[in-house]
Amino acid sequence: MSVEFRQRTAGEFIKMLKRQKWLIILPVITMTAAIGYVVYKLPSVYESRTLLTVKPP
Repeated sequence: MSVEFRQRTAGEFIKMLKRQKWLIILPVITMTAAIGYVVYKLPSVYESRTLLTVKPP
């Protein structure tokens, strides 16, 4: 069984991406929302407080 590959042009590649755009967009949106949710729910780990006392001269 022989398989032959041909080189694709830039136009063909762009058409292919346009046809399959939802296979790219949906995972990106889903992962962005999931990461945003996780980051929002994580506790603040790096938190600091400072008390500055100024004495009169």
